[in-house]
Amino acid sequence: DQLGSSSAFSRRTSMNAAKGRSSRRFSQLKTLKTSAYYRLMLAMSVSDFIVSGAWFCTTWPIPRDDLVLDNPSEWLYGNIGTQRTCTAQAFFIQLGIVTPFYNALLALYYYLTIRREWKEEDFKCRIEYAGHFVTIAWGVSTSVAGLAMELFNNSNVWCWIAPYPKGCGDGPDQEPCVRGKNAKIMRWAFYYGPLWVMIFLVALF
Repeated sequence: DQLGSSSAFSRRTSMNAAKGRSSRRFSQLKTLKTSAYYRLMLAMSVSDFIVSGAWFCTTWPIPRDDLVLDNPSEWLYGNIGTQRTCTAQAFFIQLGIVTPFYNALLALYYYLTIRREWKEEDFKCRIEYAGHFVTIAWGVSTSVAGLAMELFNNSNVWCWIAPYPKGCGDGPDQEPCVRGKNAKIMRWAFYYGPLWVMIFLVALF
């Protein structure tokens, strides 16, 4: 009985000590300067705001019928834009890939600070700076690459990576693409592939 009581007392003492450390860590005043959580949430919110604005425009930026080689009004409504407005919308939609990256960073932050009990300063110096760089670099570089490769075209519900004119390709019965060559491959390389990697990492953490 004495041995069992001693063991139970030791467990309670350890639990209380762990709770004390956790309480002290999380009771500290969190600000944008002291908390990586707030910085990650701010960056993710800015990204969401930008891409939501681009999505809100839906079909408006798509070039109107008299400016295109095909006839968009046959499968969509409200296209009143030009190729420039279409490209601008697609650029910001592609830039929205940074949001899943920040979700993964946030999940990693939770894992390291809660499960591994990292300090804020450790996470900032060892993970956060590199995470911001990789996230923003991927979003900006793929968006700029989409501009340079002329990938941004009418994608039915908005402008994004798409072949132009609609239905074009390298097949024997297909019309050659004027813009957006290898659009399907580029979608997976620039967006869908990284997106699924981030989903896996969030689930893992």
